[in-house]
Amino acid sequence: MRNTYFEVCGGLCNRLRVIKSALSWAEETNNVGKIIWKKDMACFASFYELFEMTEELEKYLEFDTSKTNMIVNKATKLGHCVIGKYYKNINRNEYESIKDNISGSYISTCHEFCCEGSYDWLKPLDSIQTVLNDEDHNFYGETIGIHIRGTDNVKAIEASPVSMFEDVIEDEIRNNPEIRFFISTDDENVKRSLVSKYHGRVRWNDVCYRRDTKEGVIDAVVDLFTLAKTSKIYGSYWSSFSEVAAAIGNIPLTIVEKSSL
Repeated sequence: MRNTYFEVCGGLCNRLRVIKSALSWAEETNNVGKIIWKKDMACFASFYELFEMTEELEKYLEFDTSKTNMIVNKATKLGHCVIGKYYKNINRNEYESIKDNISGSYISTCHEFCCEGSYDWLKPLDSIQTVLNDEDHNFYGETIGIHIRGTDNVKAIEASPVSMFEDVIEDEIRNNPEIRFFISTDDENVKRSLVSKYHGRVRWNDVCYRRDTKEGVIDAVVDLFTLAKTSKIYGSYWSSFSEVAAAIGNIPLTIVEKSSL
Protein backbone atom coordinates (compact mmCIF):
# COMPACT_ATOMS: atom_id res chain seq x y z
CA MET A 1 0.00 0.00 0.00
CA ARG A 2 1.35 3.42 -0.94
CA ASN A 3 1.66 6.07 1.74
CA THR A 4 -0.86 8.90 1.74
CA TYR A 5 0.36 12.17 3.24
CA PHE A 6 -1.73 15.00 4.67
CA GLU A 7 0.23 18.18 5.32
CA VAL A 8 -1.80 20.31 7.73
CA CYS A 9 -1.33 24.03 7.13
CA GLY A 10 -2.20 27.33 8.78
CA GLY A 11 -3.14 27.99 12.37
CA LEU A 12 -4.23 25.58 15.09
CA CYS A 13 -7.85 25.07 14.06
CA ASN A 14 -7.09 24.92 10.36
CA ARG A 15 -4.81 22.00 11.19
CA LEU A 16 -7.34 20.28 13.42
CA ARG A 17 -10.07 20.29 10.79
CA VAL A 18 -7.66 18.79 8.23
CA ILE A 19 -6.84 16.00 10.69
CA LYS A 20 -10.56 15.40 11.22
CA SER A 21 -11.00 15.07 7.47
CA ALA A 22 -7.99 12.76 7.14
CA LEU A 23 -9.30 10.61 9.97
CA SER A 24 -12.71 10.34 8.31
CA TRP A 25 -11.05 9.32 5.04
CA ALA A 26 -8.89 6.72 6.79
CA GLU A 27 -11.86 5.20 8.65
CA GLU A 28 -14.00 5.15 5.52
CA THR A 29 -11.36 3.48 3.36
CA ASN A 30 -9.67 1.45 6.14
CA ASN A 31 -6.33 3.04 5.31
CA VAL A 32 -3.63 4.67 7.41
CA GLY A 33 -2.76 8.30 6.69
CA LYS A 34 0.47 10.10 7.54
CA ILE A 35 0.03 13.55 9.09
CA ILE A 36 2.71 16.16 8.44
CA TRP A 37 2.51 18.83 11.15
CA LYS A 38 5.28 21.40 10.84
CA LYS A 39 5.94 23.92 13.57
CA ASP A 40 5.96 27.38 12.03
CA MET A 41 5.12 31.00 12.82
CA ALA A 42 1.38 30.31 12.58
CA CYS A 43 1.50 27.40 15.05
CA PHE A 44 4.75 26.96 16.93
CA ALA A 45 3.88 23.76 18.77
CA SER A 46 3.77 20.14 17.69
CA PHE A 47 0.65 18.00 18.00
CA TYR A 48 2.31 16.03 20.79
CA GLU A 49 2.89 19.22 22.79
CA LEU A 50 -0.84 19.90 22.81
CA PHE A 51 -2.87 16.69 22.54
CA GLU A 52 -2.97 13.03 23.51
CA MET A 53 -2.59 10.28 20.92
CA THR A 54 -5.98 8.68 21.43
CA GLU A 55 -6.81 5.11 20.39
CA GLU A 56 -8.68 6.28 17.30
CA LEU A 57 -5.75 8.39 16.14
CA GLU A 58 -3.24 5.60 16.72
CA LYS A 59 -5.33 3.19 14.65
CA TYR A 60 -5.67 5.33 11.54
CA LEU A 61 -3.03 8.08 11.54
CA GLU A 62 0.72 8.33 11.90
CA PHE A 63 2.39 11.66 12.61
CA ASP A 64 5.39 12.90 10.69
CA THR A 65 9.04 12.06 11.16
CA SER A 66 12.03 14.13 10.17
CA LYS A 67 12.44 11.88 7.12
CA THR A 68 8.91 12.68 5.96
CA ASN A 69 9.60 16.39 6.28
CA MET A 70 12.75 15.99 4.17
CA ILE A 71 10.74 14.34 1.41
CA VAL A 72 8.09 17.03 1.40
CA ASN A 73 10.66 19.83 1.50
CA LYS A 74 12.33 18.31 -1.51
CA ALA A 75 9.03 18.15 -3.37
CA THR A 76 8.32 21.80 -2.57
CA LYS A 77 11.74 23.01 -3.70
CA LEU A 78 11.52 21.12 -6.98
CA GLY A 79 8.11 22.62 -7.65
CA HIS A 80 6.47 19.28 -8.21
CA CYS A 81 5.34 16.29 -6.20
CA VAL A 82 7.53 13.26 -5.74
CA ILE A 83 4.88 11.44 -3.72
CA GLY A 84 2.28 10.18 -6.15
CA LYS A 85 -0.55 12.64 -6.82
CA TYR A 86 -0.37 16.17 -5.43
CA TYR A 87 -3.34 18.22 -4.24
CA LYS A 88 -3.08 21.70 -2.72
CA ASN A 89 -5.88 23.56 -0.93
CA ILE A 90 -8.33 20.79 -1.67
CA ASN A 91 -11.94 21.52 -0.70
CA ARG A 92 -15.01 19.37 -0.16
CA ASN A 93 -16.18 19.37 -3.77
CA GLU A 94 -12.75 18.41 -5.05
CA TYR A 95 -12.48 15.70 -2.42
CA GLU A 96 -15.70 14.05 -3.59
CA SER A 97 -14.25 13.69 -7.06
CA ILE A 98 -10.99 12.04 -5.95
CA LYS A 99 -11.75 10.28 -2.64
CA ASP A 100 -11.89 6.81 -4.25
CA ASN A 101 -8.43 7.28 -5.74
CA ILE A 102 -6.70 9.21 -2.99
CA SER A 103 -4.32 6.48 -1.81
CA GLY A 104 -0.71 7.40 -2.57
CA SER A 105 -1.41 11.13 -2.67
CA TYR A 106 0.20 14.09 -0.99
CA ILE A 107 -2.44 16.59 0.18
CA SER A 108 -1.39 19.98 1.50
CA THR A 109 -4.30 22.06 2.77
CA CYS A 110 -5.81 24.15 5.55
CA HIS A 111 -9.37 23.25 4.57
CA GLU A 112 -11.82 20.72 5.92
CA PHE A 113 -12.37 18.53 2.88
CA CYS A 114 -14.50 15.79 4.43
CA CYS A 115 -17.45 16.93 6.54
CA GLU A 116 -18.16 13.61 8.26
CA GLY A 117 -16.95 12.86 11.76
CA SER A 118 -16.60 14.67 15.06
CA TYR A 119 -13.82 15.86 17.35
CA ASP A 120 -14.33 13.14 19.96
CA TRP A 121 -10.79 11.95 19.25
CA LEU A 122 -9.29 15.29 20.30
CA LYS A 123 -8.04 15.21 23.90
CA PRO A 124 -5.77 17.90 25.41
CA LEU A 125 -2.70 16.77 27.30
CA ASP A 126 -3.27 16.12 30.99
CA SER A 127 -1.35 19.29 31.88
CA ILE A 128 -3.73 21.36 29.73
CA GLN A 129 -6.82 19.46 30.87
CA THR A 130 -5.89 20.24 34.48
CA VAL A 131 -6.11 23.94 33.63
CA LEU A 132 -9.46 23.39 31.91
CA ASN A 133 -10.81 21.55 34.95
CA ASP A 134 -10.10 24.54 37.17
CA GLU A 135 -13.21 26.44 38.24
CA ASP A 136 -11.97 29.55 36.43
CA HIS A 137 -12.58 27.71 33.15
CA ASN A 138 -16.05 26.37 33.96
CA PHE A 139 -19.38 28.15 33.94
CA TYR A 140 -22.31 28.21 36.35
CA GLY A 141 -25.49 29.41 34.76
CA GLU A 142 -25.97 30.14 31.08
CA THR A 143 -22.88 31.61 29.45
CA ILE A 144 -22.64 32.57 25.80
CA GLY A 145 -19.36 32.41 23.91
CA ILE A 146 -18.18 35.44 21.96
CA HIS A 147 -15.29 34.85 19.57
CA ILE A 148 -13.93 37.96 17.85
CA ARG A 149 -11.12 37.43 15.37
CA GLY A 150 -8.87 40.40 14.85
CA THR A 151 -5.20 41.31 14.31
CA ASP A 152 -4.18 39.90 10.90
CA ASN A 153 -7.50 38.45 9.73
CA VAL A 154 -8.65 41.29 7.48
CA LYS A 155 -11.72 39.44 6.18
CA ALA A 156 -12.96 38.78 9.71
CA ILE A 157 -12.40 42.38 10.83
CA GLU A 158 -14.23 43.81 7.83
CA ALA A 159 -17.16 41.40 7.85
CA SER A 160 -17.55 41.00 11.63
CA PRO A 161 -16.88 44.40 13.28
CA VAL A 162 -16.84 44.67 17.07
CA SER A 163 -19.91 46.93 17.01
CA MET A 164 -22.00 44.05 15.68
CA PHE A 165 -20.90 41.83 18.56
CA GLU A 166 -21.88 44.58 20.98
CA ASP A 167 -25.34 44.65 19.38
CA VAL A 168 -25.61 40.88 19.87
CA ILE A 169 -24.57 41.17 23.51
CA GLU A 170 -27.13 43.92 24.13
CA ASP A 171 -29.88 41.80 22.55
CA GLU A 172 -28.98 38.79 24.71
CA ILE A 173 -29.01 40.93 27.87
CA ARG A 174 -32.46 42.25 27.00
CA ASN A 175 -33.68 38.68 26.53
CA ASN A 176 -32.06 37.42 29.72
CA PRO A 177 -30.79 39.94 32.32
CA GLU A 178 -28.86 37.13 34.06
CA ILE A 179 -26.90 36.06 31.00
CA ARG A 180 -23.10 35.93 31.11
CA PHE A 181 -20.48 35.90 28.38
CA PHE A 182 -17.09 34.35 27.76
CA ILE A 183 -14.89 36.50 25.53
CA SER A 184 -12.30 34.87 23.29
CA THR A 185 -10.30 37.19 21.05
CA ASP A 186 -6.79 37.67 19.75
CA ASP A 187 -7.05 41.44 20.15
CA GLU A 188 -6.18 42.77 23.61
CA ASN A 189 -7.80 46.14 22.93
CA VAL A 190 -11.10 44.50 22.00
CA LYS A 191 -11.02 42.43 25.16
CA ARG A 192 -10.33 45.43 27.38
CA SER A 193 -13.14 47.40 25.75
CA LEU A 194 -15.74 44.65 26.25
CA VAL A 195 -14.60 43.92 29.81
CA SER A 196 -14.95 47.62 30.64
CA LYS A 197 -18.33 48.01 28.94
CA TYR A 198 -19.90 44.83 30.33
CA HIS A 199 -18.08 44.64 33.65
CA GLY A 200 -19.41 41.81 35.81
CA ARG A 201 -20.98 40.00 32.89
CA VAL A 202 -17.93 38.77 31.03
CA ARG A 203 -15.19 36.26 31.68
CA TRP A 204 -12.00 35.70 29.78
CA ASN A 205 -8.72 33.84 29.95
CA ASP A 206 -5.40 35.59 30.41
CA VAL A 207 -3.58 34.39 27.32
CA CYS A 208 -0.49 34.93 25.26
CA TYR A 209 -1.60 36.05 21.80
CA ARG A 210 1.58 35.03 19.98
CA ARG A 211 1.07 31.87 17.97
CA ASP A 212 4.77 31.82 17.11
CA THR A 213 5.48 30.58 20.65
CA LYS A 214 4.63 27.25 22.24
CA GLU A 215 3.01 29.03 25.18
CA GLY A 216 0.77 31.02 22.87
CA VAL A 217 -0.49 27.90 21.09
CA ILE A 218 -1.15 26.15 24.41
CA ASP A 219 -3.18 29.17 25.51
CA ALA A 220 -5.11 28.93 22.23
CA VAL A 221 -6.04 25.33 23.09
CA VAL A 222 -7.26 26.45 26.52
CA ASP A 223 -9.32 29.24 24.97
CA LEU A 224 -10.71 26.86 22.33
CA PHE A 225 -11.94 24.27 24.82
CA THR A 226 -13.24 26.93 27.23
CA LEU A 227 -15.24 28.45 24.38
CA ALA A 228 -16.60 24.98 23.60
CA LYS A 229 -18.08 24.80 27.14
CA THR A 230 -20.44 27.72 26.53
CA SER A 231 -24.11 27.27 25.62
CA LYS A 232 -23.71 28.75 22.13
CA ILE A 233 -21.21 30.82 20.20
CA TYR A 234 -21.37 34.06 18.27
CA GLY A 235 -18.34 33.85 16.02
CA SER A 236 -16.37 35.72 13.41
CA TYR A 237 -16.59 35.43 9.66
CA TRP A 238 -13.75 33.49 8.01
CA SER A 239 -12.54 31.98 11.28
CA SER A 240 -11.96 28.28 11.76
CA PHE A 241 -11.58 28.89 15.52
CA SER A 242 -15.28 29.69 15.93
CA GLU A 243 -16.23 26.71 13.79
CA VAL A 244 -14.05 24.15 15.55
CA ALA A 245 -15.00 25.34 19.07
CA ALA A 246 -18.70 24.90 18.25
CA ALA A 247 -18.05 21.46 16.78
CA ILE A 248 -16.05 20.32 19.82
CA GLY A 249 -18.82 21.44 22.17
CA ASN A 250 -21.62 20.34 19.83
CA ILE A 251 -23.26 23.71 20.38
CA PRO A 252 -24.95 26.23 18.05
CA LEU A 253 -22.77 28.67 16.12
CA THR A 254 -23.98 31.97 14.69
CA ILE A 255 -21.55 33.88 12.50
CA VAL A 256 -21.83 37.62 13.13
CA GLU A 257 -21.36 39.30 9.77
CA LYS A 258 -22.60 42.13 7.62
CA SER A 259 -25.62 41.01 5.62
CA SER A 260 -24.16 42.46 2.45
CA LEU A 261 -21.25 39.99 2.48
